[in-house]
Amino acid sequence: MRYYLLFFIVTLFVYSSCDFGSKGDTHNCKMGKPAPMFSDTMKFVQQHQFFVQGNMGVETVHFDNMFRLEIYQSGCDKLKQEFRVTQPGKFDGLEDAFWVKGAYQSLMMFSGVSMKLAGLKPWAEIIQKNADKIKLAEPFSPEPGIQIVVDRIMGNKEATIIIQFEQI
Repeated sequence: MRYYLLFFIVTLFVYSSCDFGSKGDTHNCKMGKPAPMFSDTMKFVQQHQFFVQGNMGVETVHFDNMFRLEIYQSGCDKLKQEFRVTQPGKFDGLEDAFWVKGAYQSLMMFSGVSMKLAGLKPWAEIIQKNADKIKLAEPFSPEPGIQIVVDRIMGNKEATIIIQFEQI
């Protein structure tokens, strides 16, 4: 129950979203209107964009270290956040544990960018603590009502770690 409450508080504080009605009305949504997590004034942030697309908030952040982060958030009563961390390089043949560790390291890095993002650290720690139980593309529930998925997308010159949090 502790993580469920933490998840709710962190997502409400950091980046909440709503399933907009046909008129874009957010009054019926618990979570309200989407808001950006990052800004171009934060350390390590080279470029930042944020917009709302339909019922989804979309944020793109380019960092000094050549990493790119895309955040997709949707939901009105039950939130879903997806972090896509892309980095240049060739990553063929690496085992699941590499990507799970990368998910942990990415969230830790983001949590250190600003106090506003410190709420990501407990999620990184949950991933680290359960690393041996997490399989790529398979939902993992650290407790009832919360689901985490870690996955990856391979490219010729880059790879993307996907970290998804969802209230179920």
